[in-house]
Amino acid sequence: MIELLPDDLQGLTPTNCCNTPIYGTFSNADLVADKLTITHNLGTTMILGVAITDNNSDVVTYQFVLGDGAGNNEDTKITIDFTGVTVTGTWQYYFIAFQVS
Repeated sequence: MIELLPDDLQGLTPTNCCNTPIYGTFSNADLVADKLTITHNLGTTMILGVAITDNNSDVVTYQFVLGDGAGNNEDTKITIDFTGVTVTGTWQYYFIAFQVS
């Protein structure tokens, strides 16, 4: 489990929470070594949640890490691991981030 936010959120003021959802589509051709790396350029590691739906609009279980999978660019990218999952057709991703001032 990844802890993304402090437990008490004291002293944190949201500056851009949920105003612009990040979403897009992808297919099997977009995966590299069974992983999808999404560049969001939000400048934060506080990703609140990510939802993945398949080509039938069913929610898919997955794991993600911050950054490009090698520990780089954690505040501008997330990488989702689809090892063991067959990606057929066009899938969608949606996520929001919590940015603080």
